[in-house]
Amino acid sequence: MKMTLHDIVAALRGQQPEAFLCTLPFFHLYNDSEGKWGLCCKAKPFDYSVNEVTPSEHLNSPLMHRIRQEMLDGGDMPLTQKYCWKCIEGEKKGIRTFRQYWNDFILSRYKPEENNVVQEIFDYPERPGEAAYPTRRILDVKLRIFGNQCNLSCYMCSPSNSSTRQQEVKKIRNGYWFDRLGDSASPKVFESQDTYDAFVEDIIGLLPWIRSIRIIGGEPFLLKNHFNFLDEVIKSGHSDQIILVYHTNLTRFNGPREKLFNYLDHFNHVYLYVSLDGVGGRNDYIRYGSDFGMILDNIRFFIRNPKIDMKIYATISMLNAGDVPHIISFYESDELNLEVSLNMVTGPDFLRAQHLPDEIKAIYRKRIEDSPYRDRCDAVLKMLNQERDENLFQVFLSYVRDLDAHRGSNLPDHWPEFESYYYIANEIQ
Repeated sequence: MKMTLHDIVAALRGQQPEAFLCTLPFFHLYNDSEGKWGLCCKAKPFDYSVNEVTPSEHLNSPLMHRIRQEMLDGGDMPLTQKYCWKCIEGEKKGIRTFRQYWNDFILSRYKPEENNVVQEIFDYPERPGEAAYPTRRILDVKLRIFGNQCNLSCYMCSPSNSSTRQQEVKKIRNGYWFDRLGDSASPKVFESQDTYDAFVEDIIGLLPWIRSIRIIGGEPFLLKNHFNFLDEVIKSGHSDQIILVYHTNLTRFNGPREKLFNYLDHFNHVYLYVSLDGVGGRNDYIRYGSDFGMILDNIRFFIRNPKIDMKIYATISMLNAGDVPHIISFYESDELNLEVSLNMVTGPDFLRAQHLPDEIKAIYRKRIEDSPYRDRCDAVLKMLNQERDENLFQVFLSYVRDLDAHRGSNLPDHWPEFESYYYIANEIQ
């Protein structure tokens, strides 16, 4: 039986515990750093890539249609179980998941009867293979196709996502951490220029149904091909109806930063999601290569443009779990007035805050619980309350010692609470 609009909204809000309905398969277009298509960045990648399947073919692939229909029909949902297991298992543990975040975000934008994504789900045909999908301007396209050039080497970042990080970890301990982090080769999304050109041409053809384009790097503002792509979008005549979203470290640019305004003014609106994981030297330690003062200057420069909205994305790991109250208070102060979103590190596993020593966990929990931001830190507290693994904490110590030896830095200079653990000679080979 076809779900009613009320049923769909209730399932998206989590008011039907037996249902697992996610908005992302209906409006989100995503490929990973290796070019594999998938439902989102949290889901298990599909077996096919951008070299074999165009964006429009992916949207209307039998696999995508079956997953959407599974979510609407309920029952066993074997494909959903296979590809969405992270959210399924996370919700069983009471962890707020990517699915829940996006469902809440989509429902918050408009009333259900005026919400194009909800309407598209409601109108989803019983035999979807007979019609092209979608029928409304709803697509959120996340493009990770322009390369991995990046000037930072963030300690929790996958080497495949940053050229600088990749070069650094290859040099440390004869590439031990490069291999440990799961990267055996430089990423190459497209097999040839022809496949890249075909991908871009297909995206241009989808512009009448695209609401927003997310540019992912590397560092997007260093990627020349991304500017060439924006030129094509502007030429199409659709740019004024499209929102641009950047995930950026906001440290360096391909040319003067003023050049960006020449592009951004052509689009409906621009969101800058700035990755910052601390304040001052702690941020620069985690996000190695950063200059915190320069970042603040760039924030103040761009926030003056009325077409730009900015938000801070803080990735919470072993090092900054106890800094969350300070991170929120600093960026949401009257001076900057920037909303902070917290994202938990799930990999590599030895950087998860759950593996901190119990003594440090107790300090961090009290710091959070005594702060005015307690209600916003449930995910952090749940992570701190999970059972720790001492072996993984020792791997963490070995890892940061190796980073420090290579960089000439010293972890306890920034986090004194780690000093007694840091100097214990307990290397994990």
